[in-house]
Amino acid sequence: MNKYHPVIAVILGNTAIALLIAFAKYLPVSYLADILAVFILIFGGFVATYLSRVNKARMGLYNNLLYSLGSLLGIFIFKTGLTLNKILILALLLPISGLIGGFIAKTLRSKT
Repeated sequence: MNKYHPVIAVILGNTAIALLIAFAKYLPVSYLADILAVFILIFGGFVATYLSRVNKARMGLYNNLLYSLGSLLGIFIFKTGLTLNKILILALLLPISGLIGGFIAKTLRSKT
């Protein structure tokens, strides 16, 4: 399997998140769709770490931190409401879920 430069791996991880979230938008609003979104974010961190040359869980954190900043930028551009819940999700849930995905990828790559 080819291992990529960390910047390219983070871009591929963000692409994976964007494609899967685009499909998840068409699901009906429910708690299961929210849980699926969290698993998609974990998968994005997993992809970024697994495809990176360096086997560090930080790649997943960087991946979802970049996605979080992009989402925050989208909120400011389209002038949607910025609530406390959105701030907590963007600042805590997204980077932590990427770190979890990165840790999973790191442990799986260590065994192979």
